[in-house]
Amino acid sequence: MLFLDLFLVAGLGRRVTTLRFLEQLRMSVGFDLAVVAAALHAVLLVALFAWLARPPGDAAGPIAAPSPNQ
Repeated sequence: MLFLDLFLVAGLGRRVTTLRFLEQLRMSVGFDLAVVAAALHAVLLVALFAWLARPPGDAAGPIAAPSPNQ
């Protein structure tokens, strides 16, 4: 995701891609794809931090069946 952000903003270097090509690529769908990539990156970071911040007991795992003697 970070590579996509950097590619859409700066390209691969001066001699590999031109700024005109990047601008055409970013605007190929009618709006700036760099904004979409940055928003997806932000959503991914928030999801990762939320996953890391949850208490350890909330991990999804198999549910133990009650024993028949209870």
